[in-house]
Amino acid sequence: MPLHHLVYRCPLCGQDPTEVTENDVTCNRCKAVFRRGAGAAIEVRVPGQPVQLRDAVEVVDTIAEWDEREPTARKNGKLDYAANVAFRRSTGQGIIHQKGGVFGFYEKLEPEVEGRLSLQESGLTLFVGAEAAFEWPWERLSAVQTSSKTLQINTSGDRLFSFRFLDDSPRRWERLLHEALEAHYAAKGQKIREFQPRIATR
Repeated sequence: MPLHHLVYRCPLCGQDPTEVTENDVTCNRCKAVFRRGAGAAIEVRVPGQPVQLRDAVEVVDTIAEWDEREPTARKNGKLDYAANVAFRRSTGQGIIHQKGGVFGFYEKLEPEVEGRLSLQESGLTLFVGAEAAFEWPWERLSAVQTSSKTLQINTSGDRLFSFRFLDDSPRRWERLLHEALEAHYAAKGQKIREFQPRIATR
């Protein structure tokens, strides 16, 4: 996963978003610079201070705490957040053959189309231009997962959509969708126990 997808918000001062500068991530508020270190470490460079090494899990947890204290995805107390994406839809499954047999399957995807993904209290909407091309109430999402660069959702009927974020983090969006889905099902007295390969509640 690219570092700016992980450190989309400054874990030191909460500035959101951060800025990508070559191989680094920079906070324009406190001027901290973040860089990949050895293993799972992240180098933190603050002007006038020694370089610190912080564990990536610790950084992710700290960013989550900032998100909870100062949620940039909410306006007037309600979910209201959007990002530019390039998306692809599945057209079915292809077969991987090996040594005359079936080795496995893969998702066949259409070419990318640019749009804008909007998250609201009621669900997700994907705009292409000014048109709401797809709308998904929370009940229509059957799975949520991320890869190193994309966020994928399965919808009712097992149609897969893959989103590549042009100016945002799939890690942020995975967290936002998890929180929104958990709140939706909690209001119905249910708790999500897993998000993939299928959203399952108890």
